[in-house]
Amino acid sequence: MKKICKDYELRIKNEEVTGTCNWIKGKVWEERKYLDEHLLKLSTENYTAKQSLILRIVARIHTSVLNIKELDIDLQALDDVDIAELIVFYNLENPEKRYQEIKADIASPESFLTRIPYSVIRELYNRGKVPFDRQIFVACLTRFNVWHGASYSKDFKEDMKEKFYAFFPQDDFTIDILMAVFEMELGVDSAFFLDREFNIAAIIIELVTSGRIPRATIQQKLFEAFNNPTLKQTTHGWAKNIYRDLAFTAEENSVCQNQLIQLLYNDRNLLVNFGLQELKKIANHKSFDWNLFINSLDGIVYSEKLTGGLKTALAILYKGLKKDKNLVELCCVNLAPIFIQEDNKVQLAAQKCYELLPEPNEEVKDALLPFIDTMHSEVKSALSALLGESEVAVSYDTYQQKAYIPEPCNAKNKIQYIDNEDDFIFLTSKVLKSNDVLDYELFLEGILRYYNLKDTNYKTLQPTLKQAKRIAEEQYLDITARVGVHHVMVAELICMWLSPTPSNFSMEKQEWEQKVKKEDRFLYTANRWYALYYRFKRVVYVLDQIQLKKVLPLLSIPTHNHFEIDPIVFFERLELYKKANQIPDETDFCSAMCRLNRWSPIPKERPSISQEHDDILAFLLDDKASFNPQKIKNLDSIWLTAYALKNPNKAIEATISKHENQDWYKTPTEWDWNVARRYSDDRKYSWAYLVQNIKHTDIYTVNVTQNGYLEHHLTNTEFIIADVSHWFSRDGYLQDPLYVNLILNAFNYLSDIEASETKSILEVVKYNAEYPVPLHKAGYLFLTLSLFCSKTPIRTGAFDWLELLITHQYLNLDEFTLATSKLVANEANAIPMARVAEQFDRLFQLKGVFIDVLHQTIEVILTKINLENIPKGFSKILHYYYEVLQIVNKPIPKNIAVTLHKMEQINSIKKEVKKILSLYE
Repeated sequence: MKKICKDYELRIKNEEVTGTCNWIKGKVWEERKYLDEHLLKLSTENYTAKQSLILRIVARIHTSVLNIKELDIDLQALDDVDIAELIVFYNLENPEKRYQEIKADIASPESFLTRIPYSVIRELYNRGKVPFDRQIFVACLTRFNVWHGASYSKDFKEDMKEKFYAFFPQDDFTIDILMAVFEMELGVDSAFFLDREFNIAAIIIELVTSGRIPRATIQQKLFEAFNNPTLKQTTHGWAKNIYRDLAFTAEENSVCQNQLIQLLYNDRNLLVNFGLQELKKIANHKSFDWNLFINSLDGIVYSEKLTGGLKTALAILYKGLKKDKNLVELCCVNLAPIFIQEDNKVQLAAQKCYELLPEPNEEVKDALLPFIDTMHSEVKSALSALLGESEVAVSYDTYQQKAYIPEPCNAKNKIQYIDNEDDFIFLTSKVLKSNDVLDYELFLEGILRYYNLKDTNYKTLQPTLKQAKRIAEEQYLDITARVGVHHVMVAELICMWLSPTPSNFSMEKQEWEQKVKKEDRFLYTANRWYALYYRFKRVVYVLDQIQLKKVLPLLSIPTHNHFEIDPIVFFERLELYKKANQIPDETDFCSAMCRLNRWSPIPKERPSISQEHDDILAFLLDDKASFNPQKIKNLDSIWLTAYALKNPNKAIEATISKHENQDWYKTPTEWDWNVARRYSDDRKYSWAYLVQNIKHTDIYTVNVTQNGYLEHHLTNTEFIIADVSHWFSRDGYLQDPLYVNLILNAFNYLSDIEASETKSILEVVKYNAEYPVPLHKAGYLFLTLSLFCSKTPIRTGAFDWLELLITHQYLNLDEFTLATSKLVANEANAIPMARVAEQFDRLFQLKGVFIDVLHQTIEVILTKINLENIPKGFSKILHYYYEVLQIVNKPIPKNIAVTLHKMEQINSIKKEVKKILSLYE
């Protein structure tokens, strides 16, 4: 037997508690491991309290990673000497300082263990060894924030009730601590150290039911939770469930009716709905305060997504108003804003309340006037006597798309380049932090003129070099919202330009190739870097020119706002390439073509770089020129870009064919998409997803050296907020392949958008709402996906974008209605009808040509709908059809009329269908 085991046995024999902590701390890990193995072989059933304490201190078996276990010792049997050692073991010699440490741990993100069992802290408190601190005592019972479940159960699990009463004495002190757990740890489950099966909800309900906690006390605690805006919705839902399961009587709720009515002002619809349900139960009580309830309606009449709650409130009101007609006028004045609600059933329920008015009333009429425009037509007709005016015809115009002709470049929107070295130094220090594309473009333009700096300016740029190294040396490409791939490449350029050690992109590529040869694990990151080197050939080209000291301007630097290039300047730059006998960089040339304002005057005399370049520019710039594939020699990728610019509706198909090594100028496979639903193996779960006849090429297998200018969109997954405006400015007038990239990145699954992508998509929507241009197939799919996605800010921004497209007459109705109908009328029922109705209501409220767009969109949906698989909530769509038909005054097409007659047999929508058909009877 080793010495440590002999020493332990001697301590046990002599019951030598004092010094045990320091004794075991002085042992090395190997010794303690040997002792642990020895302890497992011992029988400890007959140990005294002192001997058990020695065992617990030595073995530390009362603490695990997830739990603090109780000591399982009769603590009251310990004497003062034992208690002193216990205090040393738990570092409680200075309890105030230890309490501060525990509170700091509680506040930390990780929320560390206290290591102190509740029974120990309670015993030390009873003996006057530590002060009382409610938060500390709770921390010895539960672990804050970490490893908690959020499930709710009103009942104890099997055998837990008996265990609860065995552990917790039923005294006021214990009740106070359990109440503290309830107050501090609302909504937790599996949080008790002593047993993870304990449930605080079941404990509180048990203590209230048994009379240990007054019902009024817990009722007020729950109201405090309801009114705490810092709590999560799941926590509020948990507190609501306790309130429900405590089943407060009408008398108890009547006492608190002011607090229930106050819930109408809560920001969380969950609690507003709950408050209304509880008020509904006491509305017939003699003490119900109708005046307070009516005066509090302003808390809900403007609310969004509260359809069920509004119906409940209106049902309560209607019954109350029928009993007391003196309340009708006050109610109708306060209720007026409810007519901004788009749901037809809400408006009809409100109409019933107004019909209780005995005669027209000027005060009520004045209250309703601001909301007449948002009233549904049948409600407006029903209340016409009250409104006291004949119905005003809603403005309506037929929408017509017009040809898109950008304005020619002019002096007003010309970009001013950097014109001195000091300004360039300032721009260099700014470009790594800026998300403004213009700063990026001006830097690339300026560095070709000011790369040979004065010595003083080299010193000035040392902080910028340091920052660039931090970004560029992040070899795993940690792209963030602020630092996109464009920042990374500029950082690389600055490092190679300012560093005294010679370096270039070719050398970096060779370094990655060597790493991959040694270890395969570098392949993924290496391929990401290779993709950037080829995608950012302009940056590579700039560095090569600087290092060779043979500098020519980039053809693709914009000359005017919206990143356009004046053809005159373009050909002036091209003349310099001719004189230098230099062939332009492929990426630079393609980007220049995409940005070229072809609606500005084109010089008749143009410099000739090569015959093939001349043929490409002649094809691009001459509207009458036809495509001749026999002229394709060595510049296949540039030809593709020119072809796509002149034939934007074929851009995606041509790009896909090129990527698949097919003859892209022949009739390629048409890009198409649809919506389907996928099921889990047990078919308990399903999710809608987008089916396309294309997908991102796996970065492990893609050979980026073969990618042309547009093909990078089929492999690029580096799409972050900071890069959005860069990609759009890069492609100028050719954006459909870019939209395919965005859809592949963000919208494969329609149930939700990943949080990391939400901000990027929102940035895209905002960019296009600022610079609206006509869209093509992929653009319309992206627009409609954004209009109906799960994120409210994106839906709002997408509608602003749609509104501008309609206002500028850029919207292609055929493409828009096709994309919308495929999303709305598919068999997978991928889009909730509430989101569709939300956008249709916005169109309806704008009137004018927006009514025509809405009318045509709904009619296309009705031609595509599958009668055997009507989406839930489709009656909302039919309601808007009913509304617009009364405005446009056009007959229903025969094929749609046939569909509507069949719909009369479907219970969920037949009411709306009959209303529509009644217009033409």
